[in-house]
Amino acid sequence: MAKLASKTFTASGSFTVPAGVNQLFLLSEQQENTHSFIDIVANNFSAYGLKADGSVWAWGLNTTGQLGDNTTTNRSTPVSVVGGHSFTKISTGNGGDFVVALKSSDGSVWSWGTGGNGVLGDNTITSKSSPVSVTGAHSFTDISAGDNHTIAIRGSDGTCWAWGGASNGALGDNTAVNKSNPVSVVGGHLFTSISAGNSNNLALKVGGDCWAWGFGTLGQLGNNTIVNKTSPISVLGGHIFTSIVAEQHCLARKSDNSVFVWGSNSNGAFGNNTLTNASTPISVVGGTSFGDIFGGSLHSVGLKSDGTLWSWGLNDEGQLGNNTLVTESTPISVFGAHSFTKIAKTQGRYTSMALKADGSVWMWGRGDFGQLGDETNLRILYPVTEFLNIRNGLTKINVTPNSTLTITKSTANFVLTMPSGLDIRTNIGTKLNIMWVE
Repeated sequence: MAKLASKTFTASGSFTVPAGVNQLFLLSEQQENTHSFIDIVANNFSAYGLKADGSVWAWGLNTTGQLGDNTTTNRSTPVSVVGGHSFTKISTGNGGDFVVALKSSDGSVWSWGTGGNGVLGDNTITSKSSPVSVTGAHSFTDISAGDNHTIAIRGSDGTCWAWGGASNGALGDNTAVNKSNPVSVVGGHLFTSISAGNSNNLALKVGGDCWAWGFGTLGQLGNNTIVNKTSPISVLGGHIFTSIVAEQHCLARKSDNSVFVWGSNSNGAFGNNTLTNASTPISVVGGTSFGDIFGGSLHSVGLKSDGTLWSWGLNDEGQLGNNTLVTESTPISVFGAHSFTKIAKTQGRYTSMALKADGSVWMWGRGDFGQLGDETNLRILYPVTEFLNIRNGLTKINVTPNSTLTITKSTANFVLTMPSGLDIRTNIGTKLNIMWVE
């Protein structure tokens, strides 16, 4: 199975083309970050970065306008979401077709992408390729996009509101009727944190107790049943959590950084060395301590205090980042001596992403729609820095297998001398990555 390999040069040297390889990608990097993000989110086929100035940048699949650039053209490098908006939070569901964004200045929520089932909340079912305001003049403090719906916390009273697809009771309004504008989740509950998943939701109250509603046939509501619920019910066990992630498998973290899971354990998503579902919270194996967690559809990622990433679950596209395609039912270390500060909310099956302190994005997994932002559309099995930071630095050349290239480093760039004597000069560079598919 094909995978991407690479070798890095920071000084002069030589490179022997591996047997069977007839094409190389040359990535010359500057010591600068064109894009520096404070938050990143991703779904199955698109990714989004939020900058400190409130602008949102997007890349990947764009068939329904979900990149927000007023087109439906796929992008393998970031484009700015149009409109000059200044957002403070972004969210996208694992369906990958729509995005919601929050402005803290007035609490308004904006959305773009597919409009099916009223998921944009603008009182229509029409897709939009640029941001539109969610109706109702609400002022929200938090948002979370699920597979086909959105939930939000209203700032004035802490109540939860929802709109979009109501499959399996996802809206929590005691109905299964889609809504194209916000409706109140029943019960008068006051929540401080929310997470929307695959037609299921989790929410925390002030004391840290967890509530759930929606799709529950895999045990993901945590109430010791496998029944859907159209209004909030309490997750069993008396646990006090500080953060939550709703998906087909749900994750929750306590103040001591221990992690609990419940729901579907397909492909070892629990990390407890079994494949058995659970309808109440159980601990991730080994009492592993994580400062940040997130779960894709069928895999999970945890960030430790030392900046290392650990992952477990499905690995059919390299989403575990351990340089293999082997599914794991216990946490394993992500490949490379990295120190990360934040995990991307990758509510999809195929990719994983993380941020470093300098705002650089690192990603791995499936890339066929440009969702890794690397201009190659290749699967990557371990973290690589966002090539999208290196505009105009990528060159593709044809080579002869087993031939040797001479590499000369100058002040401004690199020069590669082919066996024929032909020189190839990179246009920038303090570092050169030579990449190939093997």
